[in-house]
Amino acid sequence: MLPALIAALAVAQSPAAPSPSVEGKGAAAATAPAPAPLQPDSGDTDSPPPGAAEDQALWRAAYRVNNEILVERSVAVQAQWRAHNGAYDRRLAGLAAGDGPSAAQAARLRQQVVERWNATSAVVSSQWPVDPTRACRQELLHMDSSMRSTIPADLPEARRNLRNCVEKAEAVLARLVPATRALEESLAEADRLLGPGAPAPAGPAPAGPAPAGTAPAAPASSTPVPPAG
Repeated sequence: MLPALIAALAVAQSPAAPSPSVEGKGAAAATAPAPAPLQPDSGDTDSPPPGAAEDQALWRAAYRVNNEILVERSVAVQAQWRAHNGAYDRRLAGLAAGDGPSAAQAARLRQQVVERWNATSAVVSSQWPVDPTRACRQELLHMDSSMRSTIPADLPEARRNLRNCVEKAEAVLARLVPATRALEESLAEADRLLGPGAPAPAGPAPAGPAPAGTAPAAPASSTPVPPAG
């Protein structure tokens, strides 16, 4: 009786043989590739992750244009608000309407300010090929993740998308930066010409900071006022 009981207990405690379906699942799980592990994060978000030199150069270029798009767009908007709040159009018109020695220069400079104001406004208000606030941030995140993965299967696509975005952002900056700098140059020249004793504007200029994402347009007329006489 006792040997039979011991044999029965041994059979009950032994692991059951896996069914064919469980066996198949176990084999599939054993052969499935593991998720791609990520390289350790150094915590430095201002530098590219380890990778090929050309990929790191592309990463840096994207990081740069992301910042430049935000900065230069803000500079352009502020320059337009400076022209608007400073009433340069009307102040130069008042000086050009006089008979002083600076009348002709004021008329020329007024036309230049308005033309450059219009050029800057046209770039800022146009449809950009990249997001004006995020630029290439989404593409850079994809590239960063792909570079950190030890199995970067999607790195070629991430590289291609980021390169295209950087090229588009560079094209925007190539139009925006020169237009803004030219407007700032004309406003600085106007400040030197007008000086503290310049004629007051015909009406009060609106004050206050520029609303986010907007800027005032230049006056509709860019025809300079001819000097009197």
